Amino acid sequence: MSDTGHLYVPNLAVIDRVVEETWDTKTFRAVFADGPTREVLSQTELLNHAALHSPEVTALGMRLGFPCLKAEEFSRLSRPGGM
Repeated sequence: MSDTGHLYVPNLAVIDRVVEETWDTKTFRAVFADGPTREVLSQTELLNHAALHSPEVTALGMRLGFPCLKAEEFSRLSRPGGM
């Protein structure tokens, strides 16, 4: 169970390589992103490789120098003296 009390904890994984062993068997090499949500969603290159995008509020916050996860957090951090 996760810190938030939810049983389901999503993970970001990228299929890095596919090897065709035989005509009916394939081996996949998956690369997982592990870490705090804020850190994983800030890894633009990894997200692009997985054909994903950061949430809009996170992307905007990153451009302004403070990655955030929620609109309320963005609002607080974007105010003068909010950082």
